[in-house]
Amino acid sequence: MRVLSVIVVVAYFSVQLNAQVIYALSSMDEIFRIDVGTCLTELVTPLPPLELTDISFHPNGNLYGLSSNGNLFQIDTITGNVTFLHSLPIEDPDMAIFNALTIRFDGTFYASGTHGDLYTYDLETDTNEFLGNFGVNIAGDLTFYEGGLYVATVPRQILLVNTENPANSSVVINNAPTGNNYLYGLSSVNEDCTNGVTYALSNENSQLYRVDWDLNLLSPLCLFNIEFFGSASTSEFLQSLEPLQFASTDVTQPSCGLDNGAISVTTSGGTGDLTYAMNGEIFQNEILAEDLPPGNYTITITDENSCTIQQTIQLNNSFFLEIIDLSAENTSCGENNGSIIIVTSGGTGNVAYSVDGSNFQTSGTFENLVPDEYTVFAIDESNCIVTSDVSILSSIALTILDVSTINSDCGENNGAIILNLQTNSPLDQILVNDQSYPSVDVINNLSCGEYLVTITDENNCSVEEQVTIIQSECPIYIPNVFSPNNDGINDNFRIYPHPMFKGTLSSLKIFNRWGGLIHESQISSTGYLEWDGDFKGQMMGSGVFVYVLEFTTENGDANLIAGDVTLIR
Repeated sequence: MRVLSVIVVVAYFSVQLNAQVIYALSSMDEIFRIDVGTCLTELVTPLPPLELTDISFHPNGNLYGLSSNGNLFQIDTITGNVTFLHSLPIEDPDMAIFNALTIRFDGTFYASGTHGDLYTYDLETDTNEFLGNFGVNIAGDLTFYEGGLYVATVPRQILLVNTENPANSSVVINNAPTGNNYLYGLSSVNEDCTNGVTYALSNENSQLYRVDWDLNLLSPLCLFNIEFFGSASTSEFLQSLEPLQFASTDVTQPSCGLDNGAISVTTSGGTGDLTYAMNGEIFQNEILAEDLPPGNYTITITDENSCTIQQTIQLNNSFFLEIIDLSAENTSCGENNGSIIIVTSGGTGNVAYSVDGSNFQTSGTFENLVPDEYTVFAIDESNCIVTSDVSILSSIALTILDVSTINSDCGENNGAIILNLQTNSPLDQILVNDQSYPSVDVINNLSCGEYLVTITDENNCSVEEQVTIIQSECPIYIPNVFSPNNDGINDNFRIYPHPMFKGTLSSLKIFNRWGGLIHESQISSTGYLEWDGDFKGQMMGSGVFVYVLEFTTENGDANLIAGDVTLIR
């Protein structure tokens, strides 16, 4: 589904709102009306000395005030009389004060102060609820803007309030304001159904700013010789409402040349009950229209304040989709490498393709497919679907079924590899360690070692096999007589393994005729296992001695050789 054309038009709010006027509470307990456009102030009414720190208008039209010690009052803007409502809890009024107040569209009061605690107050039940602590001191005032709650802090920041956990509130504006002053007043004014503006007042010789939420900065407007605390507007609570907007618009374009388009629209925000219309036809709740022909459809939503949003949706003509060519490439080499190519014509917009009816792609080419019977699908943007059937055949893989070897003799190149293959194509090349061989039946004249056999047939199918030729055990030469007389000939009884011997000599033990161990050695500095005919530094006399040689074969098998050797002096 795709919305091809959407035009949104917003009508003006029917209730008269003055975007140029806010109300401010002075440090002398006075209510002033400020004309933002001219920077002129007008005294509305003086108030009793109650140490009020902020004010806010309720949706019922009444003005309410908050004192530094947490008392809430209703204020008569004509007479200046006040009526006590409720007292919010504060641990130590000498150390911290309440100084921030605003009211939501449903009548819920929000209040905070330099202590950082955030409370709500319900006028009907006369109860308050603690929401949490900001973890930072509040300089003054709370306000709503486009559904969000904001507060000014002592570190000269404006926070977007997290009412579920105030400590997780996020900074949206820094240096608010610049210099040494603080923001004591924040108030938002509705300009129309979707737009509002927020004004801020600093302390001492109060400066009036316009809050630019897009650039996250304050733009100065007016400078007064009056110190203002909190501020409010008669429409501020409306900014706690989410603007009327389209929450979802689902469009199903007509497909396959049929009058089967559909439009579904839901909204969010706005005030009170909503009125829905499509091309002038009124719907009770949300709009759900089906079986629509191509054409333009204007959706109009209006809330109880006559705020209106519109969007025009175009349902396009659709066209017949068909498969004009379908080809398949069978698998080769026994692998899953078949392919299918689908070519279509007609249809609406882009076409997607599938070979299983579930996974679609923009290309009509499918590769690396297994042998099987396939039903292919093509679907356009109007959900027009066409199908066709095609087969991919299997193939026989070039396979080495069995490998056997003939071991080479010690130090000889007489080993061999014997292969048993499965193939249905003539062979093209046989490589053994990159050397070409003419026959694959028996590969002869190989020494011991590792060999990589690579076989390729005429279809370019190939197979590899790593083969090991093992050398037969090489002999170990052991003399039967030696003469340790320092003439340089046979002075030591020494073990001589064949140069191609691949095992490991472990130890040599010499015993006398009574079985006593007189010598045990490992590989000496000469690189041999040997005995010089001495026992504990004394030369042994002529005689016959028994030796035991321990060694490990190339395969890791432990072994030993025992015999006798004659010593001649």
